[in-house]
Amino acid sequence: MSNPSMVTLTESENSEKSTSPVFSSSRVVSIRVYKRRLWILFIFSFLSLLCGMLFSLYPSVANVTICYYNVSENAVNWTSLLHMVVYIIFVFPVTWLINYVGLRKAVLLAAIINTLSCAIQFATLNSGAFAYVMVSMFFASISNTIVLGLPPFVASTWFPKKELSRACAVGVSGNMLGIAIGFVYSPLLMSDDCSNIPLITDGKRNIAYSLTGINLFVLVLLLISFQNAPGHPPSLTEAHRSRTMQEPYKSVILRLILNWDFFLISMVYGIVIGLYYSYSTSLNDLLVRFFPNKNVDIGWLGLLLTVSGLVGSIVSGYILDYTGRFKETFWGICILSFLTSIISSWLLHLKLIWVEYITIILFGFFLVSMFPVGLEYGIEVAYPESEIVITGLMNGSTMVA
Repeated sequence: MSNPSMVTLTESENSEKSTSPVFSSSRVVSIRVYKRRLWILFIFSFLSLLCGMLFSLYPSVANVTICYYNVSENAVNWTSLLHMVVYIIFVFPVTWLINYVGLRKAVLLAAIINTLSCAIQFATLNSGAFAYVMVSMFFASISNTIVLGLPPFVASTWFPKKELSRACAVGVSGNMLGIAIGFVYSPLLMSDDCSNIPLITDGKRNIAYSLTGINLFVLVLLLISFQNAPGHPPSLTEAHRSRTMQEPYKSVILRLILNWDFFLISMVYGIVIGLYYSYSTSLNDLLVRFFPNKNVDIGWLGLLLTVSGLVGSIVSGYILDYTGRFKETFWGICILSFLTSIISSWLLHLKLIWVEYITIILFGFFLVSMFPVGLEYGIEVAYPESEIVITGLMNGSTMVA
């Protein structure tokens, strides 16, 4: 274990307030910040990236998937829409499971399921195997449901309060970056020549080998090095939470639903992030109407939509960590996301690909940065409730929207 830097504090020496009776003014709390936290965040984010890649694996080459499997456009869209349906159904059981088994076992379970999903891709290498595509996407949806609820949990378990928003932003960005890579991964490795089915099959086989191999490697790394929690909490907030007796799961959910501020934030968050998911799902179908025979360009546009948002997420994380202005940042992103979505949609009719590159970068910068900002704002408003339950409810609102 890495040598930690240690700060020993009493409650009276810190501005954080505690409502737990186990904290007294004379009780000494050991606060340690471990260097290992950076590795924990990196390896978790990389797993989240691999889970996110499968979300856009088929919609990014929708036209090729349609001709290869002889299915409808709607069937291809369901390869990503399935993630949303599975999330709505399984969010509460998964949230309970994470609370019950802890961080390490939840992460390992997600890694195992995602590896299984990639291995099933080998069964999809013929034109009559679309059913196996949906089986693979079902398991990918389960792994995604697990990892989407974990970034605030990883951040609060391992990072001090002054780094929470940035750590959460990085954790969320891993999944978004995976979705972005998925937009270019399939077009780059797989032919779009529907008259050459064997060549498409070779590309799909390369995708299956590469994804399964990388997932197995990450699974081994997680087994070896991923810890459930540090020896000492990184902040007084986390120390307070770890000393407080777990409340009944139903009571926490009921309090959150009856919290009007949290409910309003969740609904707005659900609408904005729901816009991102729907736009990502239909990106190929939408843009190919204006830019035919531009599959690779459309893939790059999907990548830029998310990558620009990752930059926005990190910038927003710094703003929250250094100013604490959750409300102003949240509503500012909402307004700018709305405006840039209108501009981007209107300029599509110009049919100029370079204009679309510019507008989609601006659109993604504000839209995707809502992920960490919305989650952190929800957690701030609902404190001291469980981050896992809060994240589950907020992400559930995006699937409903």
